[in-house]
Amino acid sequence: VVLINQRTPEFLGRQVEGFSGPDNYTWHEQQNYYETQYRVILSRPVIERAMTTLGLDPTSIKQALQTSGDTPKEGILTGNPLLELSPELARSLKQLGLNSGKRAQIIEKLDTFDAVPFYQSLVELEPVQDSRLVNIHIDHEDPELAAQMANALAESYIAYNLEERINTTRSAVDWLSDSVLDLKNQLNKSEEALQ
Repeated sequence: VVLINQRTPEFLGRQVEGFSGPDNYTWHEQQNYYETQYRVILSRPVIERAMTTLGLDPTSIKQALQTSGDTPKEGILTGNPLLELSPELARSLKQLGLNSGKRAQIIEKLDTFDAVPFYQSLVELEPVQDSRLVNIHIDHEDPELAAQMANALAESYIAYNLEERINTTRSAVDWLSDSVLDLKNQLNKSEEALQ
């Protein structure tokens, strides 16, 4: 479950937009805001951050799989290419849905595998009625892995929003600092003109 906070003041060049509060937003503005936040949750930067948290970088997984050797005979007989892999590598492949076929086939798939759309396809966002909450569900065969993926996505969204707010604040501080310098220069020029 993720709490979606209403927007904070936004820096807009020479003006800082005031925050009037959620009670003053129209229903349509609130809906637009929440729909935007749902898209942010499913955005590439947020998903990639979650995947990094989970260790789901396809290039790293491919390298680890290449060094693990061929699928052992038992794995071929049982159809389990994850046999004798480290638990972390097996978990990563399972999270990406790459837990069937021979290891060589999986390595080949990883060459062109874009994990972001795959991750996005597993996510279902369920807004909680009459609240600012949204449940994040992951459709995965392993409930424990689904929970890890949902939690990583929620944490990634929170971190992304925090970074955005910090960047907005930095922009406002930079603008205010520049404005103070400009005003000081204008004051100095005015004082000189009076003398």
